[in-house]
Amino acid sequence: MTLSLTIEINRTYPDDPQTQYPVRVVEYDDPEVVAAGVGMDEVVILAPTIRLMFDYPLSVSVTQTCTMPDQRSWTRKDLWGAITDGYKKIYAEEDAAVGPTGAIPGMENRATSNGPYGIWGHSIDQLYIEGVTLQPATDAGPLTFRLSMGS
Repeated sequence: MTLSLTIEINRTYPDDPQTQYPVRVVEYDDPEVVAAGVGMDEVVILAPTIRLMFDYPLSVSVTQTCTMPDQRSWTRKDLWGAITDGYKKIYAEEDAAVGPTGAIPGMENRATSNGPYGIWGHSIDQLYIEGVTLQPATDAGPLTFRLSMGS
């Protein structure tokens, strides 16, 4: 039997409280958006340590291990925070390696950078979390989740 689990991290808008929309990575720092989050305090992962696979918009994917400081389970908001921290680290390391990358001429999309991750097409403020999907186990390590990102 194969277990399939996708966790969504959504929010609502005051003018449309019935419809749920994916959150943007950078909205985690906005208390108003967090307050509009759907089920932010719901425990969604019981294990205290997990791995997150970042592969969009990266030419080189990276997996980061994340542990809750007090060894507790992960809420939806905790997961959003870990994703935000992960992307901030990736973008900062890329910029430190190659300097700021401008936009593609005539577009708002980020030009491809030649740093450790080869970020292409999108700045961090354009990224939406569409889902977080449990991956099949390949070792005895922590649960691994692949990020489904949009822009």
